Amino acid sequence: MDILLKNKVDNLLQNYETIYSHHKWTSKLIVEFAALIYTLKKKDFNDDDFEELQKYIKDNTGAFSSYRSYHLFIISTLLLTSVNDPKSAFKDLISLEDKMKQQGFKKNNYSSIAAFSILTSSEIGDWNGRISKSYTLYESMKSNHFWLTGYSDYPMAALLSASDKDTRTLTTEMEECYSRLVAEGFSKSDGLQLLSHMLVLSPKSTEEKVTTCVKLHRYFKEEGIKIYSNCYEMFGFLCLLEDYAEESATKVVELYNHLKSVKAFKWSGKEINLMFSISLISEDYIDKLKNGEIVGTTFSTSIETLIAAQNAAIAGTVAASAAAASSSSS
Repeated sequence: MDILLKNKVDNLLQNYETIYSHHKWTSKLIVEFAALIYTLKKKDFNDDDFEELQKYIKDNTGAFSSYRSYHLFIISTLLLTSVNDPKSAFKDLISLEDKMKQQGFKKNNYSSIAAFSILTSSEIGDWNGRISKSYTLYESMKSNHFWLTGYSDYPMAALLSASDKDTRTLTTEMEECYSRLVAEGFSKSDGLQLLSHMLVLSPKSTEEKVTTCVKLHRYFKEEGIKIYSNCYEMFGFLCLLEDYAEESATKVVELYNHLKSVKAFKWSGKEINLMFSISLISEDYIDKLKNGEIVGTTFSTSIETLIAAQNAAIAGTVAASAAAASSSSS
């Protein structure tokens, strides 16, 4: 493991210990999520700021709001690591969600993640257009895969609404990716649908993207890491690294095996450790792109799109895992 990546892992562990020391009664998964986001954003956790924002959110939402329980932790983490004025941004987030509800979206944990995606990637004057396009995309997804499409598709619909491509083109590309991947042996599932959405973010041809997915899937299997359908979305994020996808996969395997030996993450579960490994490795390449360290290759996917996709994939995956854990314990 190279020194820069080792430093990221050390920062992840330090952030985990710091956050856990203040929130020992919070779900381990949510604490791990916060530690990952603070590491990726290169931010220092300050519990006073964290508690202050959580109190502010509680004071400005109803008792039965979706901004309760584990989701309060998720949104607080995203705001504190992504914007300069979290309280003001939360007001905008509520306003955005209200506009989304008027368009037809249902308010829930996923709608706030979708709203966060629009909030951090557009100006106020663009909100109505983004919301309208997001809902049209969501309805198109639903018309093609009624039984698979649900609230968990909100964040990707919001993310894709930033594309210059029209809704018909985006929907066609999603279906092409989905059908081709099914033909290659990928399981028909909501996870595969999310993967097909993620792949549309890359302007590469459908054939190129599907070929990369097949190669990566085969490689992980050979390394003893089975990619279940609920991990397809994060797995697909590696495909956005284009020419570096296969190189990054070897580093993911190395980091994944390392995390299994670390006390804090030893019992986190295969899916979570894989998500963390992919996130950290991907961020390493994003950093190199920012700093001009990757030369000789032109990325067709922008840095901004890579970062937005990473945020949406991580938050969506954790929200789904936390919701599943919450229902199983109740």
